[in-house]
Amino acid sequence: MMGLALFQAASCNSCHGNGGMGTGAAVPLTGVGQKFSDAQLIALLHTPDSKMRNGDMTPVDLKPDELEA
Repeated sequence: MMGLALFQAASCNSCHGNGGMGTGAAVPLTGVGQKFSDAQLIALLHTPDSKMRNGDMTPVDLKPDELEA
């Protein structure tokens, strides 16, 4: 439940949709854990790539325990 709370608190759902199913503003997040390693996901959250920045994604600064959520 902590992951969902963080997702909502950071307003990720405003672009990625409820449950991360995607919207016209941002891609779905379903299956992202199979596409990228934990280290890659953390790096993308801290430093979004150019495509993500062009979609107005800002860096997400999570504490180590939040990254485990």
